[in-house]
Amino acid sequence: MGRCSMGMADALEKLMPDWLMVLGDRYELPPICSAALVMRIPIAHISGGDVTLGAIDDQIRNAVSKMASLHFPGTEESAERLMSMGEDPQRVFAVGEPGLDNIRRLPRMFRDELAADLGLDPSKKWVLFSYHPETKRSISENIKTLKAAVGAVLGIQDMITIATYANADQGGRKINAYLESIAEQMPEKLKVRKSLGQSRFISLMAECALMAGNSSSGIVEAPLFGIPVLNIGERQKGRHLCKNVHSCDSSPRSIEDTLSMLERAGFPKTDPDHYYGDGHSAERIVKVFREKAHLLGCK
Repeated sequence: MGRCSMGMADALEKLMPDWLMVLGDRYELPPICSAALVMRIPIAHISGGDVTLGAIDDQIRNAVSKMASLHFPGTEESAERLMSMGEDPQRVFAVGEPGLDNIRRLPRMFRDELAADLGLDPSKKWVLFSYHPETKRSISENIKTLKAAVGAVLGIQDMITIATYANADQGGRKINAYLESIAEQMPEKLKVRKSLGQSRFISLMAECALMAGNSSSGIVEAPLFGIPVLNIGERQKGRHLCKNVHSCDSSPRSIEDTLSMLERAGFPKTDPDHYYGDGHSAERIVKVFREKAHLLGCK
């Protein structure tokens, strides 16, 4: 963290930007933002005001919001939460989640293209699996939940699972190692990729029958496609859940029961839900900078 702060201070001194724009709640953000704060470089924070009770993200996100001069939360609910924390309403603009802009603007791959690219059988149903560490639980507890989730998902007949690597949080490497070991044992049931890239990830989300794990993409992006999401554990606890999201706790029984319910129902899709945005967030952010930033006493 200290080295990050020093490095950012050097970079900011060379660049001297009018603004520093940051997104979300990654633990790398506090040293970056503190360097900008001391140097009096105003900060614009995207996706503040959210709640994720199952991770340390809340504390980081709120700390960054307190250092920011402008706020671009994804929803009206998050905007209200920021204002309840004492942020000036004139500096808070609900713009939608910028990640949804990619769904609107990026080209998508067709199912046959994805199948050839990822080594999938296009005639079978696909599961997109993304599991990250719950940072308020031990690594051993996370792995126990992971094993239960993977076992349950791979037990579904005529389905292939595509798993992406976990993030860089503590325990992520062990999650990735376990996924790779199962993929070696069951290559016909599980494919693992370090990263799919934005276009492939969105394309796969549009084509899959189920998304499973605890990634925010299942909460924020998946509702636009209406695909059923098996949301495991408490990593996303506190977020608004659209009708396509089916939550369970971290126990094997809860995971199996919720997945069986979805399987019996035929993995039903819902109508697209635009609660988190409509894919035009970037346009709204640019408009604020052009029309209002200078009026707020900012550079």
